[in-house]
Amino acid sequence: MKGHIPKIVSKIFLDDAEEESCFHKIAKKTLLKILPENLFSEALTEAEKEQFTNLLPHVVFIKSEQFPGNHSFFVLAKYRFSSFKFFFEMISHWLAPGKRLNVILINGLDFKMPEIGDEEYTLCEITIHIDNERDLEQVVNNFPRIEAEIKLGFGSSYYARKILETKGAAGDEKIAMVQEHIGTLLQKRSQNFDIDLLMEMQHLLPICHDEFKIRRTPRQISKMIVLHHLFRKNLRKALLENENQRHLLVKLYKSNLHLDGHSYQNVSVVIGINLLNAKELIEKKHIIQAVLETIPNARVVENSFLLNKHSMDSLSLFYLEIEKADDEVISREEMIQLQKALPSSLTEHIEQLVHPVFMPRNEEEIMRNIISLSNQIRTLSDIPQVVINFDEQTGTHIIFTVVIVRIISPGGQSMQEMFKKVQARADFVHDRVKMVGLLRKKQIKEATVFRLKLDKNRFLRLNHSLDLYKARHEVSSLLKIVMGEFRDFNGGMMIKQIELLHRFKDLLEDNIKYSELLLETFFFSLTPVAMQSVLEPEALKILFLMLVNAVDSGFPKNSRYRVRLDLDFIFLLAKADDTFDATALSSALAKFNTHSTELAHVSVKVYDIVYEGYIYRCDEPLKQQEFLNEVEKTIHCIEAEKVISCIS
Repeated sequence: MKGHIPKIVSKIFLDDAEEESCFHKIAKKTLLKILPENLFSEALTEAEKEQFTNLLPHVVFIKSEQFPGNHSFFVLAKYRFSSFKFFFEMISHWLAPGKRLNVILINGLDFKMPEIGDEEYTLCEITIHIDNERDLEQVVNNFPRIEAEIKLGFGSSYYARKILETKGAAGDEKIAMVQEHIGTLLQKRSQNFDIDLLMEMQHLLPICHDEFKIRRTPRQISKMIVLHHLFRKNLRKALLENENQRHLLVKLYKSNLHLDGHSYQNVSVVIGINLLNAKELIEKKHIIQAVLETIPNARVVENSFLLNKHSMDSLSLFYLEIEKADDEVISREEMIQLQKALPSSLTEHIEQLVHPVFMPRNEEEIMRNIISLSNQIRTLSDIPQVVINFDEQTGTHIIFTVVIVRIISPGGQSMQEMFKKVQARADFVHDRVKMVGLLRKKQIKEATVFRLKLDKNRFLRLNHSLDLYKARHEVSSLLKIVMGEFRDFNGGMMIKQIELLHRFKDLLEDNIKYSELLLETFFFSLTPVAMQSVLEPEALKILFLMLVNAVDSGFPKNSRYRVRLDLDFIFLLAKADDTFDATALSSALAKFNTHSTELAHVSVKVYDIVYEGYIYRCDEPLKQQEFLNEVEKTIHCIEAEKVISCIS
């Protein structure tokens, strides 16, 4: 027997108070085995008390001399709640990573030593049986590291939780740790959190599948729950103030995945948004498309996407993690850019659900088209005449009806044969072929009616609305490939619009960041509509860049409009809201559009703010000054009327 052990007192009650508990005897015997020899004397000194306190937490591994054999592990430490569970997990699961060791004996006792003080201590013993040499080698090699982690964990509940999080606890254990963390948060920060946080946790945890929980620490899962709770709370508050407005919250932060002892860094994205009506849709594909606008090689981490939506609620909350496809780490600068750009990009990518369009074919109109086109071909040199009409939209395709009248030589190819060369881009559906006349009594004028089915996904804009202009342009391009030059009988104005739009886009330099959806909305809001064909692309570029700058940086302080003068143009951009009536400005400036193409007007809504833009095409200084005077006078009157109405 090595020395003396002070009296032990525990909460174990004895039938015979005179007899010392067998548990106490076992504990004393164990302490003599693991503590330094002669640590305590019968006349206990302050130095011995201090030496004992400094020794804790004390971890010992007693290896069996036999093989196979039983190996014992002991820890003596100051009492801490759930400390035995931590010790058991570290010994049984992490001494040989990936394998549960065979535990054959467990002993534990919480006790006090009145001669030393009022401190409570925990003594734990775990014995494992090892009959595999490789397992024994792992245990011996890993013990020094595990010993250090056990000491750290017994010294702090925080470090114990962090150690198990890093190693990866099982799914059920992680749920328990998450519940403990959320419960602690409610107690310590009751002024910030209420019972709704528990409800959020109860709703969100079942959504997290096992793979998700295994690869993420309880702390990560807890943080996600807290952010969803705060987002839901703030969005509901915003909806009470304005239920008809879009509200969107985004949070990005660095996170790590843990698997098989390895850690992988990525970026967590938490999103909260309200949908304005039942026809709006936002899903994983819309979010990743918005992310790709800022980080082109980003991808969603496998099995990281979660949608948290309560039934009959307009709020949708999302969680996902992103990484780069080339395994590079997403930089801080990229995160800042994404945080800034994502709210607007997400708004643009919200899909508007529409019912498929059904419009019965008008056979009478087709016959009129055939007759009209036939009358256009009078000589052998006349090129084919074509009418292209939108016909139908289904869930997967957009369909056009095409009528072609052309001169066909004997043995010439049919349209069906000619379209085989572009069959990968469109499905050709034959309808009819008809001879509609002869030139010089021998050259046949042939009318062909058919339908072209195009994959609708190729013509969806960022907000998933269908771009009919682009789809029709594709039909026109296919016709040009298969039969060369032709006259687009009903698409003259549209062709000019598309040409101007492409010239406008070409003027914008690659280093200018802008939204494709914003640009197209800007262009097609031009009025009068004739301006979409005749306006100078250089002028469009200037007004559009004024708009982009206003959206990004706002207007100068105490100003609600910007003006730019050019030799041949005046550009005006104004911001309309509840305090500024844009219709009054539009009415006042209408008199400057005397020739219908002198004044171009655009109206674009961005983030619930309406921007009104004007391009005055005039090279006369006097008229330009009159225009500027009218702008200043009208805006002054609008602001004065607002002040008067507020006073009254």
